[in-house]
Amino acid sequence: MTMLINKQFMDKLSTQARTSPRLRSHFCMHQSHQDLVQRVYIGAEPGTYVRPHAHMASHKWEYISIARGAMDFLVFSPQGALEQRIPLRVAGEITAIEIAPGTWHSLLVQEADTIFFEVKQGPFDAANNADFADWAPEEDSAGVDIFMKSLSGLSVGAKINNI
Repeated sequence: MTMLINKQFMDKLSTQARTSPRLRSHFCMHQSHQDLVQRVYIGAEPGTYVRPHAHMASHKWEYISIARGAMDFLVFSPQGALEQRIPLRVAGEITAIEIAPGTWHSLLVQEADTIFFEVKQGPFDAANNADFADWAPEEDSAGVDIFMKSLSGLSVGAKINNI
């Protein structure tokens, strides 16, 4: 089957993200979690929280490219200091990034209707997919809003005050 990634596809993914409690939606291009290559389009809205995490297995690299909108890709030290803030913009200087295994990272969506494409090696095992930063709040916990506001203004080299 031929799959077209067009405006209609992206509009539908964005609508799903806007109406999701997590402000994100996923469309898997791969057939199963057992596939050796995992390919996912992700619709994301401002305010979605991706808890900082790292994929520690030596073969767990990730590739992310922006398809629509804008987001900042954040790279942290293991202790929670911001090491890099990489702007991913469709018409910007940087449109894609490959993330090495063991890299602590998250993202901040900057525009409504943002969509990015993620590729990583499978199979996908939810129980062992990522290690989450103990210096960042769990998803849906009380501290997420304050943490996200702190991330928005965080300068490279700085740590969030409550870390």
